[in-house]
Amino acid sequence: MAAGPLCWPIAGRTARRKLFDLVGSSPIARQGLTQIAKLYEIEAGILGKPANERLAVRQSRSTPIVTAFGT
Repeated sequence: MAAGPLCWPIAGRTARRKLFDLVGSSPIARQGLTQIAKLYEIEAGILGKPANERLAVRQSRSTPIVTAFGT
């Protein structure tokens, strides 16, 4: 199955649940939840905006956060 627009939200929810379970024992999990919270804030700020504006904001603000998860 090819990755599509729903790939990150579904994977993100799963990651968030797993990190939440570990947050009491892992500073890295706490950092992960903080980064995910930033993504939710970005999404809340662009809710209802035109698609081209949402894309621009995601590319400039969300992409660096998501990319940092891989490092």
